[in-house]
Amino acid sequence: MDYTTAPGYALDTQGRRRIVPRDLANNIPGTAAVGTEVDALVCEAMHVVEDIAGLQGNSSDLTQLGQAILLLVRSVEWHAVTQLGTTSIPVPSWASSVELRVIGGGGAGSDSSASSPSGGSFAGSGGGAGGDAWGKYAVSASQASQLVVNVGGGGNGQGNGGVSYAQYDGSTLLSANGGQGGAFYASEGSAGGQGGSASGGTKWNITGGWGGDGQSGSATFSGYGADGPFGGGGRAGNGGGLSATAPGAAGGGAYNESSGGTARGGSGANGIVLYRFFP
Repeated sequence: MDYTTAPGYALDTQGRRRIVPRDLANNIPGTAAVGTEVDALVCEAMHVVEDIAGLQGNSSDLTQLGQAILLLVRSVEWHAVTQLGTTSIPVPSWASSVELRVIGGGGAGSDSSASSPSGGSFAGSGGGAGGDAWGKYAVSASQASQLVVNVGGGGNGQGNGGVSYAQYDGSTLLSANGGQGGAFYASEGSAGGQGGSASGGTKWNITGGWGGDGQSGSATFSGYGADGPFGGGGRAGNGGGLSATAPGAAGGGAYNESSGGTARGGSGANGIVLYRFFP
């Protein structure tokens, strides 16, 4: 697109060629209409409507340019995939790139099976947080029409969190491993779970945080679950650890099991995949 070159234009204070309205009463002929310029405006607008937004042109609908703009604005908002397992996402015909952020599931907190530090496994440790990978990648619907993403689950029963990833055209773009569950490595020793690693991100690859230690001999510690990127780590709990509440966060360790059974550590939170397409 360009400013008019039709006969009769006038330059404004910024040096732009502007159309002059016709005013015959004051002997101002105005700018002559040029068909090629009108056609250029129509072609520019229809490129947005049909080629970029993917709408079908309709001469009786004079709102389509607005619809196209609104569609494109909404398309670049972040969308979240929270369903566990794999999900296929259609690549829009107008998209040239996709921005992705994948966060692995958080690890579970450690159990407790003793009512005092000297009695054995008293203070459980917290789980580690899931990894966090973020990047932007080229896509084309004509090359491959689907983006495949996977959301890893949070750990349960002292278990590790699951891996979250995104694949396109048969290749993995980025991946975030789940955090490690807290557990006792010895009768009176419980170290916090390690955070999950991340890879493939073009913006960052952040390893999840460690869970808090629970016990080392007669010494006891907090055993909190590690926060995920959005917080939400589970607190260590008397008689049972608290579960995580935000994507990628880890469960807290349990302590002081006084009933003779097993107090369970909190569960880790599921991971998440965030995405948005760009023209």
